[in-house]
Amino acid sequence: MTDENDETDERLARLTRATEGVAPRANFNARAMAAVKAEHDGFGWWSDMPRIAWRVVPIAAVIATLTVVWTWHASSDAEDALVGSFDSMEVDW
Repeated sequence: MTDENDETDERLARLTRATEGVAPRANFNARAMAAVKAEHDGFGWWSDMPRIAWRVVPIAAVIATLTVVWTWHASSDAEDALVGSFDSMEVDW
């Protein structure tokens, strides 16, 4: 088991020496953020739709539900008024 640990330690030390000089180039963060912004701008206003929908869809669902209930209620009132007017009419022959 110690041979395995020694071998692993030796490999890690070798990898550490080999990667000591590896670092991001200057302005890496600025270039990465510019690329992200360019990609975001490429989508246009569609990229904002999930954020907008999160607020609009629940309100629209409530309005649609209230509209259906109001329409059903108004329809039944109109039907009652129409049927009632025919019931109270007398036909003269």
